[in-house]
Amino acid sequence: MTTQFQQTAWAQLLIGTIVRAGVRHAVVSPGSRSTPFLMALLREDAVRLHPIIDERSAGFVGIGIARASASPVLLLCTSGTAAANYLPAIVEANIAGIPLVVLTADRPVEAQEARSPQTIDQNRLYGNNVRSFFDLGEAPTNTTALRGIRRLVSTAVRTATGPNPGPVHLNARARKPLHACEPSSDEERLLHELVISLLQDCPEEIMGESSPNPELLAGITAACTQKRRGLIVCGFDAGRPPLEPEALAHFARATGYPVWLDVSHPLRWSSTSYLLEQTIHCADLLWGCDRFATQFRPDLLIQLGPIPTSAVWESWLELVGAQKHIVFARHGCPDPSGRADLIVTGELSKTLGACTQVIEVQRGRKVPEMPWFLDWRAVDTRAEFALEAWLLANEPWGELQALRAAVESCPRGTRVVIGNSLPVREADLVAPASDRGLQSFAVRGANGIDGILSIAAGVALGGTGPTLVLLGDVSFAHDMGALYAVRDIQNPLAIVVLDNRGGRIFEQLPIHAITTPDELDYWTTPHDLNLAAAGSIYGIETQRPNDLRAIRLNTRDALKRPGATLIVIGIDPHSPRRDAKSLRDAIACAIFDPKFTLNLAT
Repeated sequence: MTTQFQQTAWAQLLIGTIVRAGVRHAVVSPGSRSTPFLMALLREDAVRLHPIIDERSAGFVGIGIARASASPVLLLCTSGTAAANYLPAIVEANIAGIPLVVLTADRPVEAQEARSPQTIDQNRLYGNNVRSFFDLGEAPTNTTALRGIRRLVSTAVRTATGPNPGPVHLNARARKPLHACEPSSDEERLLHELVISLLQDCPEEIMGESSPNPELLAGITAACTQKRRGLIVCGFDAGRPPLEPEALAHFARATGYPVWLDVSHPLRWSSTSYLLEQTIHCADLLWGCDRFATQFRPDLLIQLGPIPTSAVWESWLELVGAQKHIVFARHGCPDPSGRADLIVTGELSKTLGACTQVIEVQRGRKVPEMPWFLDWRAVDTRAEFALEAWLLANEPWGELQALRAAVESCPRGTRVVIGNSLPVREADLVAPASDRGLQSFAVRGANGIDGILSIAAGVALGGTGPTLVLLGDVSFAHDMGALYAVRDIQNPLAIVVLDNRGGRIFEQLPIHAITTPDELDYWTTPHDLNLAAAGSIYGIETQRPNDLRAIRLNTRDALKRPGATLIVIGIDPHSPRRDAKSLRDAIACAIFDPKFTLNLAT
């Protein structure tokens, strides 16, 4: 029978091993069964604890911290449905490749199938949404078993942070009494010394990197040298190590291909000047014009990571596509259309660097002629001028201008968390690639609208400097409880809610054309909620700007002031659809003005 101190020592070893494997943040939620592990955490000076009441929000807070700190995060909860509430965040972390170590406390075996309170089957609770599941059982009583626990826990953290990072699940059963105690016998003191010794001797493991396959490399570089009309598309990438801008710029320069940085990509607003020379700033606006998409059909498409956020990407693939489609991915197969001819997995910067070296050797280090790229640059420049003119001239102002005003108010170093559905697509339209020095933390794993504010709270907690979160009213209402997590944040956090009274993205989808206005309400879910009142519930300063100047002023002030500020912007419900069409029409007219000619001598 496990004694109280044996359980204390086991919890100390389990938690201590997690910490020594590199975990520095733990998001904990209240509960009784997790008491031994929480008490062990409280003894670890190297870990910062973040208490969050709601496990659903806690999971997303953990994602934000993991992304901001570039390190694994521990989630700890009690038994029963508390553990089940982590699932949405685990799904996101699984797809996005975010390292989470999920420790769920469980009840003893005899409590199973006995209608015991807060008891469910927690074995493999998250199914295939975790990289691995580790059943730690109850506190062991011998040295060999304790060494085994240390090995299992070390393996779990290594799996979470490995070449294919993501969530792992540890399930550990605890028995009453649950609180920690000190050793009271010679046997218990020897056990205590053993645990201390095991923690001082945690093994170090170094993961090696594989080199690109030479034959595969030769095939890729041959395609790049043979096909002059190519395009490099960079989708969402939350992986580590980050893609080096120099590696991407050198590859683009060697091939002569323009670069499309998706709005979700970390380099979108923090490019180097060298990379910006190769980057198309208004790619989504250009692809939205069928005439342009047809005229500028690439022969080779190089896709780095998942597909871009752009709403026009799939329709473009269906309309024209590319003769050859090569995907570079850290892991997995990000090719939902099934059009890829080749999928290459590995560390992106290293793979691109190897390709660049071979291409330069094949071309004698000569810079290729780039009429294709220069035509892209000419059209893109014209589109960017047209975008700026539209933003200045369009009256009355709507959601696109409001979003742009908030982004423009960010000082260098601001972390920007963009909500899914409409906001991320609108940012793609009106916030071109730049060297503004902003860090993008778009949530493009499962692409859901849940947990956006919680992730932003985690980003603010896990890093330094200001954080801006841009989200829609439905996303905000869905995650309003996350305001509890932001109450005590010391770093500046501006929560900008674009309140267009419902899910207005559906007014831009095919469903709009085949339903009556009353029927469409079941998709748009219009509401009359006073979202600003949520700030007073949690004691958060709230602003309600009513023009673009006020939006800039409120956002700028919020990003300087310690703590959270809620900024609710009332938007004409139908302005998103109306203005998106108006902007795209303006871009199409500007591109194909009869006075404007293209070379296209490729």
